[in-house]
Amino acid sequence: MSQSQNVENLKNEIVNKLEQLNKRKFPANVIADIFRPFQIAGRGRTGLINAVKGLNKGDLVNDLTEINLSLTKILDKHVSFANKKVFLFKLDFENIRNIDEQLKQQAIKMKVFEGKFDHTQALDSNAVLAKAEELDSGTIYYFKSERNYYKTVPENLRDGDDFSLEYPDAVVVGISKKLRFDLNAFDFIKIDYKHNVVILGIDLISVFDRALSNVKIDEYKTLIKRFGLLDQLNSLNLRKIIPKMEVESSETGRVVNHDFSTGKGGYTYLGRSGKKSNNMRDDKFFQEGAKNQVLDFFGIDREYNVSENERPIISLGLTEAEFRDSTNNPVHYAILDYLESYNGLQYCIDKIIMHLQSE
Repeated sequence: MSQSQNVENLKNEIVNKLEQLNKRKFPANVIADIFRPFQIAGRGRTGLINAVKGLNKGDLVNDLTEINLSLTKILDKHVSFANKKVFLFKLDFENIRNIDEQLKQQAIKMKVFEGKFDHTQALDSNAVLAKAEELDSGTIYYFKSERNYYKTVPENLRDGDDFSLEYPDAVVVGISKKLRFDLNAFDFIKIDYKHNVVILGIDLISVFDRALSNVKIDEYKTLIKRFGLLDQLNSLNLRKIIPKMEVESSETGRVVNHDFSTGKGGYTYLGRSGKKSNNMRDDKFFQEGAKNQVLDFFGIDREYNVSENERPIISLGLTEAEFRDSTNNPVHYAILDYLESYNGLQYCIDKIIMHLQSE
Protein backbone atom coordinates (compact mmCIF):
# COMPACT_ATOMS: atom_id res chain seq x y z
CA MET A 1 0.00 0.00 0.00
CA SER A 2 1.35 3.42 -0.94
CA GLN A 3 1.93 6.05 1.74
CA SER A 4 -0.73 8.33 0.25
CA GLN A 5 -3.30 5.52 0.36
CA ASN A 6 -2.31 4.73 3.93
CA VAL A 7 -2.85 8.38 4.89
CA GLU A 8 -6.30 8.41 3.26
CA ASN A 9 -7.30 5.21 5.02
CA LEU A 10 -6.21 6.65 8.37
CA LYS A 11 -8.14 9.86 7.70
CA ASN A 12 -11.27 7.86 6.87
CA GLU A 13 -10.95 5.80 10.06
CA ILE A 14 -10.46 8.93 12.16
CA VAL A 15 -13.40 10.73 10.56
CA ASN A 16 -15.66 7.71 11.13
CA LYS A 17 -14.67 7.55 14.81
CA LEU A 18 -15.19 11.30 15.21
CA GLU A 19 -18.65 11.01 13.68
CA GLN A 20 -19.53 8.08 15.94
CA LEU A 21 -18.29 9.94 19.04
CA ASN A 22 -20.13 13.10 18.03
CA LYS A 23 -23.39 11.21 17.49
CA ARG A 24 -22.88 9.47 20.83
CA LYS A 25 -22.65 12.96 22.38
CA PHE A 26 -19.15 12.38 23.69
CA PRO A 27 -17.62 15.55 25.26
CA ALA A 28 -16.04 17.69 22.53
CA ASN A 29 -13.34 19.06 24.85
CA VAL A 30 -11.93 15.57 25.45
CA ILE A 31 -11.73 14.98 21.70
CA ALA A 32 -10.05 18.37 21.16
CA ASP A 33 -7.40 17.46 23.74
CA ILE A 34 -6.36 14.47 21.60
CA PHE A 35 -5.68 16.68 18.58
CA ARG A 36 -4.11 19.63 20.39
CA PRO A 37 -0.54 18.18 20.65
CA PHE A 38 -0.56 17.78 16.86
CA GLN A 39 -1.72 21.40 16.36
CA ILE A 40 -4.91 20.23 14.67
CA ALA A 41 -8.02 22.24 15.47
CA GLY A 42 -11.30 23.22 13.91
CA ARG A 43 -14.29 25.33 14.75
CA GLY A 44 -16.78 22.99 16.33
CA ARG A 45 -17.15 19.28 15.66
CA THR A 46 -17.59 19.68 11.90
CA GLY A 47 -14.60 22.00 11.71
CA LEU A 48 -12.36 19.38 13.31
CA ILE A 49 -13.48 16.74 10.82
CA ASN A 50 -12.78 19.12 7.93
CA ALA A 51 -9.35 19.88 9.41
CA VAL A 52 -8.52 16.15 9.42
CA LYS A 53 -9.68 15.74 5.82
CA GLY A 54 -7.51 18.67 4.73
CA LEU A 55 -4.25 17.61 6.41
CA ASN A 56 -1.33 17.54 3.97
CA LYS A 57 1.77 18.52 5.99
CA GLY A 58 3.94 16.92 8.67
CA ASP A 59 4.61 13.30 9.56
CA LEU A 60 1.07 12.32 8.64
CA VAL A 61 1.34 8.54 8.98
CA ASN A 62 2.80 8.64 12.49
CA ASP A 63 0.59 11.50 13.69
CA LEU A 64 -2.62 10.04 12.27
CA THR A 65 -1.77 6.57 13.59
CA GLU A 66 -1.33 7.97 17.10
CA ILE A 67 -4.57 9.96 16.87
CA ASN A 68 -6.44 6.93 15.55
CA LEU A 69 -5.22 4.78 18.44
CA SER A 70 -6.34 7.40 20.99
CA LEU A 71 -9.77 7.76 19.40
CA THR A 72 -10.17 3.98 19.23
CA LYS A 73 -9.41 3.71 22.93
CA ILE A 74 -12.03 6.24 24.01
CA LEU A 75 -14.64 4.98 21.54
CA ASP A 76 -14.10 1.37 22.68
CA LYS A 77 -14.62 2.44 26.29
CA HIS A 78 -17.70 4.48 25.44
CA VAL A 79 -19.48 1.70 23.54
CA SER A 80 -18.54 -0.77 26.30
CA PHE A 81 -19.90 1.14 29.27
CA ALA A 82 -21.61 4.48 28.54
CA ASN A 83 -25.19 5.05 29.72
CA LYS A 84 -26.32 1.43 29.88
CA LYS A 85 -29.83 0.40 30.92
CA VAL A 86 -29.43 -2.91 32.74
CA PHE A 87 -31.89 -5.68 33.56
CA LEU A 88 -30.93 -8.51 35.92
CA PHE A 89 -32.45 -11.97 35.50
CA LYS A 90 -32.06 -14.49 38.34
CA LEU A 91 -31.92 -17.97 36.79
CA ASP A 92 -31.04 -21.54 37.71
CA PHE A 93 -27.46 -22.53 37.05
CA GLU A 94 -28.43 -24.95 34.26
CA ASN A 95 -30.36 -22.25 32.41
CA ILE A 96 -27.44 -19.82 32.68
CA ARG A 97 -25.02 -22.46 31.44
CA ASN A 98 -27.27 -23.20 28.44
CA ILE A 99 -27.34 -19.50 27.53
CA ASP A 100 -23.59 -19.19 27.98
CA GLU A 101 -22.83 -22.28 25.87
CA GLN A 102 -25.06 -21.12 23.01
CA LEU A 103 -23.50 -17.66 22.96
CA LYS A 104 -20.00 -19.09 23.31
CA GLN A 105 -20.49 -21.36 20.30
CA GLN A 106 -21.55 -18.38 18.21
CA ALA A 107 -18.64 -16.27 19.51
CA ILE A 108 -16.09 -18.97 18.64
CA LYS A 109 -17.62 -19.49 15.22
CA MET A 110 -17.53 -15.75 14.48
CA LYS A 111 -14.04 -15.36 16.01
CA VAL A 112 -15.01 -12.45 18.25
CA PHE A 113 -13.47 -13.65 21.51
CA GLU A 114 -11.28 -10.90 22.93
CA GLY A 115 -11.17 -9.29 19.52
CA LYS A 116 -11.62 -5.61 18.72
CA PHE A 117 -14.79 -3.61 18.27
CA ASP A 118 -15.63 -2.98 14.64
CA HIS A 119 -16.66 0.66 14.38
CA THR A 120 -17.64 0.65 10.70
CA GLN A 121 -21.26 1.65 10.31
CA ALA A 122 -23.78 -1.17 10.86
CA LEU A 123 -26.03 -1.73 7.86
CA ASP A 124 -29.31 -2.51 9.63
CA SER A 125 -31.02 -3.00 13.00
CA ASN A 126 -30.32 -6.74 13.22
CA ALA A 127 -28.08 -7.39 16.23
CA VAL A 128 -24.87 -9.26 15.38
CA LEU A 129 -22.45 -10.71 17.92
CA ALA A 130 -19.50 -8.31 17.78
CA LYS A 131 -17.18 -9.01 20.70
CA ALA A 132 -16.83 -11.42 23.61
CA GLU A 133 -14.55 -11.31 26.60
CA GLU A 134 -13.95 -13.69 29.49
CA LEU A 135 -14.26 -12.02 32.90
CA ASP A 136 -13.74 -13.43 36.38
CA SER A 137 -17.48 -13.82 37.00
CA GLY A 138 -18.39 -15.00 33.49
CA THR A 139 -18.35 -13.92 29.87
CA ILE A 140 -19.70 -10.66 28.45
CA TYR A 141 -21.08 -10.72 24.90
CA TYR A 142 -21.52 -7.52 22.88
CA PHE A 143 -23.98 -7.16 20.01
CA LYS A 144 -23.78 -4.50 17.32
CA SER A 145 -26.68 -3.03 15.37
CA GLU A 146 -27.79 0.22 13.80
CA ARG A 147 -30.00 2.47 15.93
CA ASN A 148 -31.01 6.09 15.69
CA TYR A 149 -32.43 9.11 17.41
CA TYR A 150 -34.10 12.30 16.21
CA LYS A 151 -33.58 15.99 16.72
CA THR A 152 -35.81 18.86 15.63
CA VAL A 153 -34.10 22.13 14.68
CA PRO A 154 -35.63 25.46 13.64
CA GLU A 155 -35.52 26.53 10.01
CA ASN A 156 -35.56 30.14 8.82
CA LEU A 157 -38.58 31.29 6.91
CA ARG A 158 -37.56 32.37 3.41
CA ASP A 159 -39.05 35.08 1.23
CA GLY A 160 -41.60 33.45 -1.01
CA ASP A 161 -42.60 30.69 1.42
CA ASP A 162 -46.37 30.46 1.18
CA PHE A 163 -48.41 28.27 3.52
CA SER A 164 -51.73 30.01 2.94
CA LEU A 165 -53.21 27.11 0.95
CA GLU A 166 -52.25 24.49 3.55
CA TYR A 167 -53.07 26.63 6.61
CA PRO A 168 -55.49 29.34 5.51
CA ASP A 169 -56.57 30.18 9.07
CA ALA A 170 -53.11 30.39 10.59
CA VAL A 171 -50.16 32.74 10.66
CA VAL A 172 -46.94 30.76 10.17
CA VAL A 173 -44.31 32.18 12.52
CA GLY A 174 -41.71 29.44 12.18
CA ILE A 175 -40.86 26.11 10.60
CA SER A 176 -38.52 23.30 11.60
CA LYS A 177 -36.88 20.20 10.20
CA LYS A 178 -36.52 16.79 11.82
CA LEU A 179 -33.07 15.19 11.67
CA ARG A 180 -32.30 11.50 12.12
CA PHE A 181 -28.91 10.34 13.42
CA ASP A 182 -27.94 6.78 12.51
CA LEU A 183 -25.11 5.18 14.50
CA ASN A 184 -23.87 1.93 15.97
CA ALA A 185 -25.40 0.57 19.15
CA PHE A 186 -23.47 -1.90 21.29
CA ASP A 187 -25.65 -3.82 23.74
CA PHE A 188 -24.43 -6.65 25.93
CA ILE A 189 -25.49 -9.86 27.60
CA LYS A 190 -23.30 -10.64 30.61
CA ILE A 191 -23.17 -14.07 32.20
CA ASP A 192 -22.56 -13.79 35.93
CA TYR A 193 -21.91 -17.07 37.74
CA LYS A 194 -20.94 -15.15 40.88
CA HIS A 195 -24.59 -14.29 41.54
CA ASN A 196 -26.30 -16.70 39.10
CA VAL A 197 -27.76 -13.85 37.07
CA VAL A 198 -27.82 -12.85 33.44
CA ILE A 199 -27.49 -9.11 32.82
CA LEU A 200 -28.86 -7.39 29.74
CA GLY A 201 -27.29 -3.99 29.02
CA ILE A 202 -28.87 -1.62 26.46
CA ASP A 203 -26.66 1.08 24.96
CA LEU A 204 -27.11 4.87 25.29
CA ILE A 205 -30.58 4.62 26.77
CA SER A 206 -30.82 8.39 27.31
CA VAL A 207 -29.91 9.12 23.67
CA PHE A 208 -31.51 6.56 21.38
CA ASP A 209 -35.16 6.58 20.36
CA ARG A 210 -37.03 4.91 23.22
CA ALA A 211 -39.33 2.86 21.00
CA LEU A 212 -36.37 1.39 19.10
CA SER A 213 -34.61 0.52 22.37
CA ASN A 214 -37.76 -1.18 23.68
CA VAL A 215 -38.04 -3.28 20.52
CA LYS A 216 -34.42 -4.38 20.93
CA ILE A 217 -34.99 -5.23 24.61
CA ASP A 218 -37.82 -7.58 23.63
CA GLU A 219 -35.62 -9.19 20.98
CA TYR A 220 -32.83 -9.89 23.48
CA LYS A 221 -35.29 -11.29 26.01
CA THR A 222 -36.59 -13.66 23.34
CA LEU A 223 -33.04 -14.75 22.57
CA ILE A 224 -32.26 -15.35 26.26
CA LYS A 225 -35.42 -17.41 26.68
CA ARG A 226 -34.64 -19.47 23.59
CA PHE A 227 -31.04 -20.17 24.57
CA GLY A 228 -31.97 -20.84 28.21
CA LEU A 229 -34.94 -23.08 27.34
CA LEU A 230 -37.18 -20.79 29.37
CA ASP A 231 -40.95 -20.34 29.15
CA GLN A 232 -40.84 -16.92 30.77
CA LEU A 233 -38.26 -14.34 31.77
CA ASN A 234 -38.77 -11.76 34.50
CA SER A 235 -36.19 -9.18 35.54
CA LEU A 236 -35.50 -8.64 39.24
CA ASN A 237 -37.56 -5.97 40.99
CA LEU A 238 -35.12 -3.35 42.33
CA ARG A 239 -37.72 -1.24 44.14
CA LYS A 240 -36.65 -2.17 47.68
CA ILE A 241 -33.01 -1.22 47.24
CA ILE A 242 -33.73 2.51 46.74
CA PRO A 243 -34.00 3.40 50.47
CA LYS A 244 -31.01 1.15 51.20
CA MET A 245 -28.86 3.03 48.69
CA GLU A 246 -30.05 6.30 50.22
CA VAL A 247 -28.68 5.54 53.68
CA GLU A 248 -25.38 3.90 52.69
CA SER A 249 -22.26 5.21 54.36
CA SER A 250 -20.81 8.34 52.76
CA GLU A 251 -17.53 6.43 52.52
CA THR A 252 -18.97 4.45 49.60
CA GLY A 253 -19.98 7.58 47.69
CA ARG A 254 -22.67 10.26 47.61
CA VAL A 255 -26.32 10.75 46.73
CA VAL A 256 -26.41 12.89 43.59
CA ASN A 257 -30.22 13.04 43.29
CA HIS A 258 -33.09 11.56 45.26
CA ASP A 259 -36.88 11.57 45.03
CA PHE A 260 -39.03 11.05 48.10
CA SER A 261 -42.43 11.68 49.60
CA THR A 262 -43.37 12.46 53.19
CA GLY A 263 -45.86 10.35 55.14
CA LYS A 264 -49.10 9.67 53.27
CA GLY A 265 -47.74 11.52 50.25
CA GLY A 266 -48.29 14.94 51.82
CA TYR A 267 -45.19 16.39 50.19
CA THR A 268 -43.09 15.14 47.30
CA TYR A 269 -39.57 16.33 46.59
CA LEU A 270 -37.57 15.66 43.44
CA GLY A 271 -34.04 16.51 44.63
CA ARG A 272 -31.37 17.68 42.24
CA SER A 273 -27.84 18.55 43.29
CA GLY A 274 -26.86 22.01 42.14
CA LYS A 275 -23.14 21.23 42.35
CA LYS A 276 -21.21 18.32 40.94
CA SER A 277 -19.57 17.46 44.27
CA ASN A 278 -22.64 17.88 46.51
CA ASN A 279 -24.16 15.07 48.57
CA MET A 280 -27.92 15.53 48.74
CA ARG A 281 -27.91 13.94 52.18
CA ASP A 282 -25.92 16.97 53.42
CA ASP A 283 -28.33 19.50 51.96
CA LYS A 284 -29.60 21.80 54.75
CA PHE A 285 -33.08 21.97 53.25
CA PHE A 286 -33.26 18.17 53.22
CA GLN A 287 -31.91 17.78 56.76
CA GLU A 288 -34.34 20.31 58.22
CA GLY A 289 -37.31 19.00 56.29
CA ALA A 290 -36.59 15.37 57.16
CA LYS A 291 -36.81 15.99 60.90
CA ASN A 292 -39.78 14.18 62.46
CA GLN A 293 -40.80 12.84 59.05
CA VAL A 294 -41.08 9.32 57.65
CA LEU A 295 -39.70 9.56 54.13
CA ASP A 296 -40.57 7.16 51.33
CA PHE A 297 -37.72 7.24 48.78
CA PHE A 298 -38.82 6.21 45.30
CA GLY A 299 -35.90 7.36 43.14
CA ILE A 300 -32.15 7.75 43.52
CA ASP A 301 -28.94 8.50 41.61
CA ARG A 302 -25.97 7.42 43.72
CA GLU A 303 -22.31 7.83 42.85
CA TYR A 304 -19.89 5.15 44.10
CA ASN A 305 -16.17 5.43 44.81
CA VAL A 306 -14.93 2.39 42.91
CA SER A 307 -11.44 3.84 42.63
CA GLU A 308 -9.67 7.18 42.48
CA ASN A 309 -10.41 7.42 38.74
CA GLU A 310 -13.77 5.66 38.56
CA ARG A 311 -16.99 6.91 40.16
CA PRO A 312 -19.98 5.36 38.40
CA ILE A 313 -23.56 6.40 39.11
CA ILE A 314 -26.38 3.90 39.61
CA SER A 315 -29.78 5.42 38.86
CA LEU A 316 -33.14 3.76 39.45
CA GLY A 317 -36.63 4.56 40.59
CA LEU A 318 -40.22 5.34 39.76
CA THR A 319 -41.53 8.45 38.08
CA GLU A 320 -43.74 10.61 40.27
CA ALA A 321 -46.79 9.42 38.31
CA GLU A 322 -45.83 5.77 38.87
CA PHE A 323 -45.29 6.43 42.57
CA ARG A 324 -48.65 8.19 42.90
CA ASP A 325 -50.31 5.26 41.16
CA SER A 326 -48.86 2.77 43.66
CA THR A 327 -45.89 2.97 46.00
CA ASN A 328 -45.40 -0.76 45.33
CA ASN A 329 -44.94 -0.42 41.58
CA PRO A 330 -41.88 -2.46 40.52
CA VAL A 331 -38.57 -1.06 39.27
CA HIS A 332 -37.23 -3.47 36.68
CA TYR A 333 -33.99 -1.79 35.61
CA ALA A 334 -31.14 0.47 36.63
CA ILE A 335 -29.12 2.90 34.53
CA LEU A 336 -25.33 2.89 34.84
CA ASP A 337 -23.35 6.01 33.94
CA TYR A 338 -19.66 7.00 34.11
CA LEU A 339 -18.35 3.46 34.11
CA GLU A 340 -14.73 3.12 33.10
CA SER A 341 -13.97 -0.60 33.41
CA TYR A 342 -15.26 -4.14 33.81
CA ASN A 343 -14.25 -3.83 37.45
CA GLY A 344 -16.64 -0.90 37.81
CA LEU A 345 -19.41 -2.82 36.07
CA GLN A 346 -18.96 -5.78 38.42
CA TYR A 347 -18.91 -3.42 41.42
CA CYS A 348 -22.32 -2.03 40.40
CA ILE A 349 -23.78 -5.51 39.91
CA ASP A 350 -22.36 -6.63 43.27
CA LYS A 351 -23.85 -3.55 44.95
CA ILE A 352 -27.34 -4.16 43.51
CA ILE A 353 -27.32 -7.84 44.44
CA MET A 354 -26.00 -7.08 47.93
CA HIS A 355 -28.92 -4.75 48.63
CA LEU A 356 -31.44 -7.19 47.17
CA GLN A 357 -30.21 -9.95 49.45
CA SER A 358 -30.05 -7.83 52.63
CA GLU A 359 -32.99 -7.60 54.98
